[in-house]
Amino acid sequence: MKAIMKSVILMSLTAMSATLLSSCNHKDLVYDTTLRNEVEVVFDWRNAPDANPASMELRLHPSDNPEDVVNFIFQNKTGGALDAPVGNYTAVALNADLTDWALTRYGEDPDRFTLYTPDAESLQQSGISTRAIPRAQGSEDERLAQSPGMAWGDRIDNVSIHSYSGRQVITMYPEELVCHYTVDILNVDHLQYLHGSDVDASLTGMAEGVYVGKNSSTEQPVTMMFTLSPQAESNSLHGEFLTFGEPDSARMPHTLSFYLILNDGTRWHFTSDVAQQIYNAADPRHVHIIVSDVSIPAPINAGTGIIPDVDEWESVNIDLKM
Repeated sequence: MKAIMKSVILMSLTAMSATLLSSCNHKDLVYDTTLRNEVEVVFDWRNAPDANPASMELRLHPSDNPEDVVNFIFQNKTGGALDAPVGNYTAVALNADLTDWALTRYGEDPDRFTLYTPDAESLQQSGISTRAIPRAQGSEDERLAQSPGMAWGDRIDNVSIHSYSGRQVITMYPEELVCHYTVDILNVDHLQYLHGSDVDASLTGMAEGVYVGKNSSTEQPVTMMFTLSPQAESNSLHGEFLTFGEPDSARMPHTLSFYLILNDGTRWHFTSDVAQQIYNAADPRHVHIIVSDVSIPAPINAGTGIIPDVDEWESVNIDLKM
């Protein structure tokens, strides 16, 4: 009887093994068949020799499906090796250390990939809400935007990563994506009566952002916020800030505004039309704006008072002397 039972058990186990083997033989095993190759990425800084970003991003947009972007981050500015899928791409490079100021959109499209800045919700120096400040005439519908930081980028079309063995090289030549603006307000009376260390300012009609893949400014205008620093020895105000230049769509009016708060709490809004200085700048990427002869009214109380919680601003227009 025991021999018969052993025989039955052995036959059952043999049948189960056969079933399992038969089942395995009919399963489709999934393998990663994506062909890849090692690529050496080089960031050549000949077009921006003073650039020193902490990290760089390479975006590979497949030619047949640009939305399937393949991103690589290099923790340096020189590049390095990567393992990339074989295919044809549009390559877009951008410095990756932009987390403190930059916003992006249309990241799936190498033609529309945009870098821009957040809203300026309050004046940097005084802390007053930007909803409570006077706006330059004609700019009321423009978004109040923060000024950008440094940004560099490049684009190469028709990048082909092959399947044959051997390392390929992709060389990118990043250049500046921003413009440098300098503002000097000369011959300013009564600077000693200013409350605070710096002065808030704005410039209307600036481009909202830059198309990274084309290094061209976007079409939508914004009012860009920045600050000016008093220069007591020269009775002047000086400021330097970055912009994305003029909008690509059309030339816009450009009004410089600066917001002065005196020790007695009075608020003064000075404006000046500086469009011609921007239009006629020798280098549109390095613009110098000069306004002169600004008379700040002496405060009612020349002592250091407390700034009252009021919203009234006295507006003064400064005519440029041509």
